[in-house]
Amino acid sequence: MNKTLSSLILLCLLGLSSCSFKKQQTEGYSHTQEKLYYKLLSIGDGQQHPLPGKVLQLEVSYKTAEDSVFWDSKNNSPAGYFLNYSKPTTNGNYTDYLAKMVEGDSASFLVNKNVFFKEVFGTGTPVFTEKDSVVKVELKLLKILNEKDYAGLHKNLPDEQALKREEEDIQHCISTQLKQATQLPGGIYYQQIKAGNGAAIENGKNIKIEYRGFFLDGRLIDYTPEGKPFELLYGENEQLIPGLQQAISYLKKDEVAKIILPSQLAFGQQGSTNGNIPPYTPLLYEVHIIDVK
Repeated sequence: MNKTLSSLILLCLLGLSSCSFKKQQTEGYSHTQEKLYYKLLSIGDGQQHPLPGKVLQLEVSYKTAEDSVFWDSKNNSPAGYFLNYSKPTTNGNYTDYLAKMVEGDSASFLVNKNVFFKEVFGTGTPVFTEKDSVVKVELKLLKILNEKDYAGLHKNLPDEQALKREEEDIQHCISTQLKQATQLPGGIYYQQIKAGNGAAIENGKNIKIEYRGFFLDGRLIDYTPEGKPFELLYGENEQLIPGLQQAISYLKKDEVAKIILPSQLAFGQQGSTNGNIPPYTPLLYEVHIIDVK
């Protein structure tokens, strides 16, 4: 199974959910004997529970304690998110809970934020979680597949060679232009040019931004006109491409940053509808946060 579509990210929950949380953080959540905090979000209409050897198609999102999404499989894994399901254990991890679910069920889990970012993304905790102590991991069981069903979907998965070339281009850009870049969740790379001030941007904030977008070779593809920043209500869908939407949550008022977006967070494996952006094309953006209200 393709690594980017495997259970690697979800497997980090094994042993992570047993951390102690404050009472107000766990309100509305139940917990197992092993202290796995969970909450059923919706009930599906499926009839069968997962069995070992099946492939589970999942919808996954990671949220702050205040429910701001900073990673989700719809944008970060557009070809689908799949898990090879194995026999449940007695460790009290999420796989044990999956055994109780049917197609259409969704649930939320609480994970200690420090352990989460270290184990999942290999990073420290980002600024937008500075007020939190937990990360919410939400998943929905979309389909229970056998190997034949999964093989039928596999033909639509991303081109591995194209992804490899894309990653090589990104690393070359970092080594030549953004030598101080930090990798953020979802494969975004970020380098601060000018520090900002105030709190990190949250959903519901009115913001003004200026930006310029480039191919990695420096060709300009998009920009805001001089003196006319783009205004938006942050968090509303489809105002920005997914990568910019995600990256802005790391920024503050007056901050200037350069950001590399992998194609899956830009125009994906199909490219732009007008043909200007080819498939599997990473992009470089310079973003200036003018105002936040």
